[in-house]
Amino acid sequence: MDLALNQFVLDHINFVHIVREHQALGAHTDIIVFRPEAIKTYRWTHPGARPMGNSTSNQCSHCHRLKTLSPKKDNQDRFSLVLKCSACDWERIFKVPDGFQWYHGESPTRGGDRGAWMVFTEFIPVKAPVKDGGSTNASGSIESDNMDIS
Repeated sequence: MDLALNQFVLDHINFVHIVREHQALGAHTDIIVFRPEAIKTYRWTHPGARPMGNSTSNQCSHCHRLKTLSPKKDNQDRFSLVLKCSACDWERIFKVPDGFQWYHGESPTRGGDRGAWMVFTEFIPVKAPVKDGGSTNASGSIESDNMDIS
């Protein structure tokens, strides 16, 4: 029931507490927040379960053994993570997706067991009012509210 109650949150004052306490929601889906000025996409990451926000399998794609994948311990980079198989030494590098930033500077690459959140902000262009009652769109052309075709 907890998952269903948190799929829609209207005007919550302190959103940071919602995302920090709901890793279970983030493990299954991104969280998208719609505001008039921007759309924000929050993506949960975990070094073993969801490296850099990417879904992974419990099976190595090279040797096909189960539960042998784990993050490389000597990785000190906050923007990439190496997942390595303990049986065959296969490894894959995951990077932070383009446009995403760490939410509140957190990074799960340094041993965080609860994971961390990334955020991508897409700004929405605001229409500027024009004297004749129309408005300008993102390209600067005028869109009129009163269309008179003679």
